[in-house]
Parts: sequence; structure tokens; C-alpha cells
Amino acid sequence: MLKHGLTFYHKLDLSNPADRAYTVHAPEILFHKARQLRRQEFDLACRERAEALGARMLHGLADQIEIGAGGAPHRVRATVDGESIEIRARWIVDATGRKRMIGKKVTKYIRPEKQRSTFWFRLKNFEPFFEHLEAHRRRPWQFDPWLTTHHFLGRGYWIWCIPLELGKNNLCSVGFTYRPDLFGRRIRSMADFLAQVDRDHPVLSEMVRSGTVVDTQMYFDYFYYSEQLYSEDGWFLVGDTARAVDPLYSNGISMTTFQVGQIAEIIERQRDGTLKPGDIASLDDIGRWIMERAQREVTQQYEIMHDPFQACMRRYLNVTGWFNGVLPLWWNGFLTTPEGARLLLRLFRDRDADAESLWALAAEAAAAIGPPYDQQGFDLGPDLDAVLNLRFDCARKDVMKAVARMFARRRYIRRRLLAMNGNKHLGREFPRLAGEIIRPLLLRLLPMLRPAVFAALRPPLRDQYLRWTGPERDVPEPEIPYGGRLVQSAAPEPVA
Repeated sequence: MLKHGLTFYHKLDLSNPADRAYTVHAPEILFHKARQLRRQEFDLACRERAEALGARMLHGLADQIEIGAGGAPHRVRATVDGESIEIRARWIVDATGRKRMIGKKVTKYIRPEKQRSTFWFRLKNFEPFFEHLEAHRRRPWQFDPWLTTHHFLGRGYWIWCIPLELGKNNLCSVGFTYRPDLFGRRIRSMADFLAQVDRDHPVLSEMVRSGTVVDTQMYFDYFYYSEQLYSEDGWFLVGDTARAVDPLYSNGISMTTFQVGQIAEIIERQRDGTLKPGDIASLDDIGRWIMERAQREVTQQYEIMHDPFQACMRRYLNVTGWFNGVLPLWWNGFLTTPEGARLLLRLFRDRDADAESLWALAAEAAAAIGPPYDQQGFDLGPDLDAVLNLRFDCARKDVMKAVARMFARRRYIRRRLLAMNGNKHLGREFPRLAGEIIRPLLLRLLPMLRPAVFAALRPPLRDQYLRWTGPERDVPEPEIPYGGRLVQSAAPEPVA
């Protein structure tokens, strides 16, 4: 089923259960669409594709795993079709999820102090919340707004609502994710869930009561990440074996996609004899850097999730970096090629002080417009459609132009936030504004200054790269939207 990205619902007065007014934020339209997956069908398709490429599928259970060192093969004792067999391999990938069957043997795991817990369930035969919600937005959308992942935010928590089936027998997934140290209690049952949501988001609790709960699940304090992802001994940790993610931005599968490209590059270079000392460490470092930084930003966001404007601006900053920086760099091979990874690790610091200064500006702007908040106050701030880069699938010659625009769009956000507070802090922010002018100029020079790095880049999706970087790059015709009670801003601002 089609998924038009993510939509966020910020309640204008979270303290008032009777208030149904939300400021709702989503791009006007995305170029690249996603689809919800049925895991069983997807896994079967992946197996069939692997077999078509020459892989041999063995259906069984691993009983014992021995990790080789110094070039020695790995050994797996497994039960396949009722018989015990031994498999030897030069490379071994741990995709056993949270069991971490290999990961626990080869590396250590870190459990951050600021943990995460979640309670979720499937709901069927329900009435969607749209008809009972007053949603304000900057401009009309050009897609069916039900076909997204919906996010509702509260104090120390957020809720997802993911449509899975449409029509008379509709189905959705609903989940409640929270930081226990901030939220202060556990959600263990539907009664716990409804008690909290009745207070903050009754439009959701009414939707739940209109349908039938299919099943419930919970997971407490599940956050962790590994100290190492890959080894020259030929073992690799991927997906939940490498780290657990907060699903706020639905980027768990994105991180796994990055890793698949890295692992393929390492194995291909080892087979060809072109792997150099430090190559594996560089890809390990860039992989862990992106994962840990992304999750650290989400962890910090819980502290202001109840503030509609600050939470909204944190997300704007996130998508500015994701669509203008991370995705164009990944598409062109910077995250999956050792030469590109080393360059990025030299260019970008682990702590982003410029972004943190924008967090402070957002807090000052929030205080200038509320509480109480209204849509007119939000319309004074930055525009989501002005900071997105819909065509992150750019050609190599244009990738640094895209990354340079990330800093230009940060400058745009900074200027809009300053203006919301009467430019009182312009002098304080001037050095950062200047830096956001100078850095784009320097980035555009990199292809000339580091030609060997750009020549070594290999896009992870090479066939798609050749097709999508061609001249036919028109945005598809938008679908007719379903509006419900969505309310357009009285004076929509043109995109900069």
C-alpha cells in the first residue's frame, strides 16, 4: 500500500482534552514514494531474488556458530531438514535480529541510560480520526493524507498510526513509544494506553474505541548499539543485530540499506584483492557515526516533544540534513565507498554545534508566539517545503551542490527564527550565518580539490543510478486528496 512519507500532528493546546485543533505538517508532495510491506511476502520475494542470482537457500536452524579469525573460515553447525550439517564460509552476516547470535560473540553492546519503551497493537474495522480533528496546515497537500505514517506527540512520548489495509475491513498499526525517564511510568495494557490518550489526544482514543483490537505487544528498555559493525575477519552485523532504533523517523530500514551496500562493497573488494588497510574501519566508523548521531538527536527531542513549535523545528532540521545531505551522499556512494567515508569523517564533526544553536533559537521563537499557539504563529516560521530536496537522486557532479544547499537552508531556518523574535539576537548569530555562507562555497570546490575520491565513488544502486540521473526527472502527477476537516492556513506563504 502506498505511503506518502510522514505526517506530524502537533496539538496546539496539549493541556486541554476538549481542544481538537492541531497544526499538521507534511510535504506538499514527495517525488519518491514508499510502500507498506507485508513482511512474509517481502521476505519470500527476497529469497526468490537471491536464488535467481545463484544463492543456495537452506531452511533450518543454526545450532552452533564458530567465528574464524585471520582468514580462517567461519563454521556453522545447523539442523536442515532434520539432518545435522556443517557450513563453512569466508564471510558471515548476522541478521538474527535482537537475538544477536554472532554479535554477542564478537563485540560488546552499549545500553544508553536514556532508554526507550513501546506498546503497540493492531486495530481493525475502525473509523479514522480525520472527521473528529481540526487540522490546520500551511497549504493543501497533493496526496491522500490518510496514506502516510501519522505521528501524534506528547510529553516524553509519541504515537504512531500506520494504515495497513483500506476499505470496509480496514487495518492499522498503532504504537506508543516513550522515554521512561521522562514519561515516568509504563504502558502495559490497552487501559493504560487509553487513559493517557484520553487526556492528550481523544481523537485517537475515540478511533481506537470505534474498532476492534487484534493483538497487543510491548517492549521495555530495548535501546542498545554495538561497539563494532564489521571485521577484517569477515563477520558483519546488520539491522537489529547492530542496533535498536527509535522509529520516530522510520529510518531503521534506511540504516540497514546503508549497511547492505557497505557489506557488499567490502566483500567485493576482498574477492577482487583491492581492499586496502583501513577500508573496513572507515565504513564501520561512518556507519556507526550516522546511526549513533541520528538516534542521539531523537533521544534529545523527547525533552521538548510537548512543545509544538520546538518539536516541529527539530524535525525540520532533521529532514533538512536527511534530504539535502545524507540521502544525496548515500546515493552517490559516499557512505558505501571507503574513500568517500574517510572524506566525510574529516569534514563533519560528531557534535553539530550549529544545529544545537538552532534548537536554542527555536525555543526563543516558541516563547515569542505562545503559548497559546495558533497556526498564524507557525506560518511565521520556516516552511517545510522550502527546506526539502525532493530529488536527492542527483548525479555525482551535483552532489556537493546538494550538500551545500543543506547549509543554505539551515541559514534560511536561522533567519526565519531570528525574525520571529524581532532579530534581537542577530549579533549573536552572525558568525553562524557567515559560516553557513562560507561552507557551501568550500563544498562546491571539493570535486576539484579531491578528484581521486570522486573518481573512486561507486553508487550502491548502480542500475537505478544510471536510470534516475538521466534527463527524465519530472515530478509525477499528484493524486486527488481526501481532505476531511483539514483547514488551510488563511494566508499560505509561497515556497522560497
